Amino acid sequence: MWLNGRPVATDQSTLPFYVATASADQTVRIWQPEIGRMVRIVRNHETDLFTVAYHPSGNWLASGAEDGTVRYIDAQTDKILQEKKAHDDWIYALAFPTDGTFMASGDWSGKVVFQRFNEKGID
Repeated sequence: MWLNGRPVATDQSTLPFYVATASADQTVRIWQPEIGRMVRIVRNHETDLFTVAYHPSGNWLASGAEDGTVRYIDAQTDKILQEKKAHDDWIYALAFPTDGTFMASGDWSGKVVFQRFNEKGID
């Protein structure tokens, strides 16, 4: 989902409801729409971010970066749990199916990569 030209992910499985945005300042920002404010910033990314997606459980986030790296983030602690170089180009899209068993990532060149996902991250 995009809002005002920025990638947005929503967590509809937990309360309070959160929204995550990816940013060219190398951060993921977590927002709480009920109060209309940003509540947290996830740092430690090394390049600009173009996309972010919540896992359906609400327990994890994935971010996609300019360097082709996907980072898996604990949605409660904001700790980066795993990094994987998935593409040779900028990652512009991430998505999980409703059962959360895999994640799809798409890059600028049009390549799509499917990765199996479990509570430890990707296989």
